[in-house]
Amino acid sequence: MAFLATESAEILRIFSENSVFSTAKSFLLSQLDILQWKQAEVYRRFVLKFVASQRRIMNLSVRTKTSRHEKGSIRNAVSFALNSAAVNARQRFEHYATVCKRFEKKYKLTSAKFMEQFESGKLGDEQEFFDWYAAARGLRLWRERYEILSGVSV
Repeated sequence: MAFLATESAEILRIFSENSVFSTAKSFLLSQLDILQWKQAEVYRRFVLKFVASQRRIMNLSVRTKTSRHEKGSIRNAVSFALNSAAVNARQRFEHYATVCKRFEKKYKLTSAKFMEQFESGKLGDEQEFFDWYAAARGLRLWRERYEILSGVSV
């Protein structure tokens, strides 16, 4: 039964980190007291598969050239670098979003529709269209990088 308690605690930790799982967390809490060990094992596997399907977990290893720094200092430095990169990505994402909004307002066309038309050759070769195209590509790139970096924890 200690095994079940340990595994349940891990599942609850995962649930508490993500509000998407609040309903499942409540259900798990209500069911743990009444489930037999064998039933709980089957249920635990189901929940872990569900959690794995909803979250992508990637473990990274950090290697340093020197061992004179404490793990906490290394963790803080990596965390700071990731946070700084996320701030930079957000600023670039917001810049490109502003540029795209300006073009969307001017041409009364969404950036997605513009990209479709521009890439299919339906629009002309005006310099502004190339600027808009570059801004839309930049927006897509920096939005993705911001989403990735802001979702990383160390």
